[in-house]
Amino acid sequence: MTQCRHKKGNHPVCSGNPFPTFQLEILRRGLTSLRSVLMLALLVLAGAGFTQAQVLYGTLTGNVTDSSGAVIPGASVTATNVATSVVRSTTSTEDGSYLLNDLLPGTYRVTVKANGFTTFHQENVAVLPNTTQRVGVQLQVGSSTEEVTVSSAPPAMQT
Repeated sequence: MTQCRHKKGNHPVCSGNPFPTFQLEILRRGLTSLRSVLMLALLVLAGAGFTQAQVLYGTLTGNVTDSSGAVIPGASVTATNVATSVVRSTTSTEDGSYLLNDLLPGTYRVTVKANGFTTFHQENVAVLPNTTQRVGVQLQVGSSTEEVTVSSAPPAMQT
């Protein structure tokens, strides 16, 4: 090994190192920055799993029956957000059930209509995040121009 010709005695270029000192420092800083970026990315990805558990929407479900308890398929079910007037609609299935997913939290008015039955209204239905609110509907035989309004809210169920 050759003797260093510089005043400080152990110069990197003279000791066989092909990179001058300033280039080595840039390389070290670059690796440190890369390590920092990779750690930050890892933390962000790890945190993403925790945020998926939060549900910001509620669900409205129930069964539509007549006064004898027989199911009513094909009934029109509408939920109207009282504050925003946003309307979501569905139709009851063959077994008389209905389901409205992804409702924004708020107070809703539920309306159910079916041919040969009176129109049903349920006021003040509270939909909360991460909850399923059940509203069972019993339609009365009659003209669809007749209306039945229930103003008390059913209790909230979390499922």
